[in-house]
Amino acid sequence: MIVIEVLECPDQDYLGQFSFYKSFIRIGSGQSVEFCLNDKQIKKNHLVLDIQDNQLNAAASEESDLFWVNGKRTAGIKSLKVGDTIQIGETKFKIVNFLNMPIESKRERLNRNTEELIKSNSPLLSYIKNLQEKA
Repeated sequence: MIVIEVLECPDQDYLGQFSFYKSFIRIGSGQSVEFCLNDKQIKKNHLVLDIQDNQLNAAASEESDLFWVNGKRTAGIKSLKVGDTIQIGETKFKIVNFLNMPIESKRERLNRNTEELIKSNSPLLSYIKNLQEKA
């Protein structure tokens, strides 16, 4: 899981905190990235955040060659910590938290979530059963 807070962005709708339940996200202006920003100075696939061995790393993609960490120009790969600020284009964001999560298949996630619903005796259970019977 990676949690970031966008502090500055040309599009004010992007200000605030965003959580990504992945250990790898791509940030850019293209539609194929996990976090698409509306910033004309950002490449389609500008920056990659990746958790490896409980360490969060930032790397410029092949399209871009630099980014800024805590106000310093950076190229290549940079290890990050909670509280670090990153700037690409006119967008600045802060690392709020990160946690390496095990990769689950969709089936494993569905089973885990169903078990949690059963334990909590959620009213959603009857709705899910109805959907299953119709399928």
